[in-house]
Amino acid sequence: MSEPAFWNLGLVGSPISHSRSPIIHGAALKASGLSGEYLLYERDTDGLDELLDTLRGGVIHGLNVTIPHKETLLRHCDELDPLAELVGAVNTLVVRDGRIVGFNTDVQGLETALLSQWPSSPWRSKRCTVYGAGGAARAACVALRNIGAGEIVITNRTRKRAQELARLMSQRLDIRCTASNTHDAFRDSSLVIQATSLGVNNREQENVAQRAKELMVLTDPACLLMDLVYSPALPPFAVGARAAERQAVGGLGMLVYQAQRAFQLWTGKVVTTSLLEEVVLATT
Repeated sequence: MSEPAFWNLGLVGSPISHSRSPIIHGAALKASGLSGEYLLYERDTDGLDELLDTLRGGVIHGLNVTIPHKETLLRHCDELDPLAELVGAVNTLVVRDGRIVGFNTDVQGLETALLSQWPSSPWRSKRCTVYGAGGAARAACVALRNIGAGEIVITNRTRKRAQELARLMSQRLDIRCTASNTHDAFRDSSLVIQATSLGVNNREQENVAQRAKELMVLTDPACLLMDLVYSPALPPFAVGARAAERQAVGGLGMLVYQAQRAFQLWTGKVVTTSLLEEVVLATT
């Protein structure tokens, strides 16, 4: 199939007005010498079918997927990359010959972000915590298995979802994976991945930071935190972790690494992460 003269790319999810993806992919298009645009498609579940028809018809050439549709849209794909099938969630949709192929670039993005930030892998063979039970949490479990975690404990506001995810990951991954109440899940943890949308809403940031401090003091004193929220650059949960004297970073690194891979899947072009990081930081 010939390359489009104008690339129509975008992000589907809700809420997404805070997203930095248009900035990232706009810079990637420019750096690659491609004409195009990256739009935000805020949709609830009822609005997905029409958007997917547009993708299949070639009007849109690629979509990213975020909360709350990463698991839902997996079931709408005509074909799945093996990693997306393992995770049970998609974050990148590619159209090939009128068929939607689902990928998950979150796993590689998170692995690369963690190893770039902490190359000595201090979590190896130790207890790690995933806070959340959605698509990002699924990717986090696979990434943690891949980088050598000893065991994974999942916690979530809805206990049943955490239990279901722990059961599923235990079946799919060669690692001990359990669900626990939030306080016990954080206790003695060496690495925490904050994979919920906590802190995205500006009105709740102070409460999120205080809650994070209370939870992170339960972890190992050398515990590390990566909060997958990326706006602001140091999100509230990470602020609270630092108040508990733990090392903590936001999700900007993961955002950039997963975006680099998604852009390559759509266009075949590789853009340096340093360029993408520079563009995002200039607008933060």
